[in-house]
Amino acid sequence: MKISKEVVDSMQLERVHRSPGHPTPGKTRSIVAKFSFFKESEAARRQWKQLKGTKLTFSNSPHRKW
Repeated sequence: MKISKEVVDSMQLERVHRSPGHPTPGKTRSIVAKFSFFKESEAARRQWKQLKGTKLTFSNSPHRKW
């Protein structure tokens, strides 16, 4: 991603959880993260094109209630 290290280090997350269930050998487990500030979430979301060709994805679920 093209977000500078200083910006990433300053981002605040309220909650981060691994996906439920047991890990499957050879597969990575996804995480769910809630950003503290919408502006930081949008900065990360805008970089989604940089993730093409990697195992990383970004999904925004504004209707999810914590």
